[in-house]
Amino acid sequence: MIKAIVFDVGGVLRNTSETFDFVFRKVFEEFGLKYSFKTLGVWHLRGFGDLNPRRAILRALLCISRSGENLADIIKRKDAEEYVHNIIKAYTKPDDDALIERMAQRYVYWFYENPESRKYTKIMPYVKEVIEALPKKYTLAVLTDSRLSLTEKWLQDIGIRKYFKCIIGEEELKNKKPDPEGLLLVAKTLGVKPKEMLYIGDSAHDILAAKNAGCKSAAVLTGMGFAHVLRTEKPDFVFRDLNELCDSLMPNDN
Repeated sequence: MIKAIVFDVGGVLRNTSETFDFVFRKVFEEFGLKYSFKTLGVWHLRGFGDLNPRRAILRALLCISRSGENLADIIKRKDAEEYVHNIIKAYTKPDDDALIERMAQRYVYWFYENPESRKYTKIMPYVKEVIEALPKKYTLAVLTDSRLSLTEKWLQDIGIRKYFKCIIGEEELKNKKPDPEGLLLVAKTLGVKPKEMLYIGDSAHDILAAKNAGCKSAAVLTGMGFAHVLRTEKPDFVFRDLNELCDSLMPNDN
């Protein structure tokens, strides 16, 4: 029986597609690098498990830019993730590790420290209604790879912080998803068994993290992950959006 529902943030509670576009564009411009990617292309590229961490996505974008290939065409391929890894192998340069590290530091600045990026962040549809309804039956928590302080502030600003009994951010973890560390910490904090939790995410890493922790998993299709990519990881549930999730988990409450 599910006792607790744990939410990822980006792609589930908030739409950060334009935020990522702004941040990556700024980083590439600072290093004098060409950036010609469309917002949704970058958003969906991050939905592939191995390409989600900031250094991995920076490396992928750098190599795709060098290749001259069209990202919009790449992500439509059934073998898109493998294809991108082949591009990375073909276009990586010997000094890229140092370059990627410097770019990652600037990513942190633009995403977390420069307030300009926050104006591009939007709340996902149905968030307030769903988060207000679910605590009637479930304990709610958040597990995010983003910084705890900024996540707490954003949840407070939109008026839903009070509904979450536990919020875990990147500062508290040694290992990011798909490592189960974060979800196991949530379970310990809430006093529930991992099998009694449902983790809601929008990427392959989210689904894998839930499986690795022994939790139930649900994919929502409002974020960066393509439906066919998410279904490959065999989540326990797939929901079109949070409204459909709420209808399924609170069937007699509407």
